[in-house]
Amino acid sequence: MCAEEGGPAEVSDALDKMVSYSGIMKPHLLEEEQVGLPLLHQHFTPKEADALVAKVVKEQEWWELPMFLRPIKGLAAKQAYCKSILAIPTPVMFLVITPAIKRYSREIEPIINGLRAGVADSTPSVATTSV
Repeated sequence: MCAEEGGPAEVSDALDKMVSYSGIMKPHLLEEEQVGLPLLHQHFTPKEADALVAKVVKEQEWWELPMFLRPIKGLAAKQAYCKSILAIPTPVMFLVITPAIKRYSREIEPIINGLRAGVADSTPSVATTSV
């Protein structure tokens, strides 16, 4: 949201929506960890599970993986996590993932930080396609 487009009411509304969304997502993610992942491991071989995860990752928007990595501080730590835990190959890491992380840090994080601070952000609107 641009500063000229919204004021305190719009920021408050957006923050309320984020809190509501968080209230929906946290139980969903917890259920995914406690129920979904054990079922995945029980019914699929590691190779089959990897193929399913690869399909999901391939169908994501450019900002989804960087959003997932947001709690990890620093580009180097995010890259290390992607390589060691997610097993993302080095060329993919540097040609696709790293630019997406940098773009997310430049375009999305300022908006989130502005909402958390309760102020309208002056960052321009971002497209949801391509890195």
